[in-house]
Amino acid sequence: MLSKALLFNESVIALDIGCNAMSDKELEIIAIQLEENRLVHDRMQAKVYALKKQVAADADAKYDAKCALEKAEAIAKWHDDNAAARHAQYERDAIDAARRKCEEHARIQKQIAEKEVARKWQEEDARLKAEAKAKKKKK
Repeated sequence: MLSKALLFNESVIALDIGCNAMSDKELEIIAIQLEENRLVHDRMQAKVYALKKQVAADADAKYDAKCALEKAEAIAKWHDDNAAARHAQYERDAIDAARRKCEEHARIQKQIAEKEVARKWQEEDARLKAEAKAKKKKK
């Protein structure tokens, strides 16, 4: 009776019969059915293991993709920030260069004006000396 009941049960993989008296044929049928149940159980466990392994691999791939995306975004942000900093520095350098050029131009113009004033003073001094000399000769 027990062997017939196990023929339709695929979930039992171990059975403790105890001290019950059973025929060898019935024990053989029970052993065969338990072995088949164990094989089915092992196949199912292998499928579950493979499925869990696939799910874990998919999760790892998603995590790696997310990390790669975050890294790419961080690198892009760094490049953008760096470009903005370089642009700001370029503008500051351009302003400084223009200021220095303007200062240099003003300095040169001042030197030219000073030389012109000095030349005019020399011409005036020479003219006055020439006039004084001409007056002395007339006397």
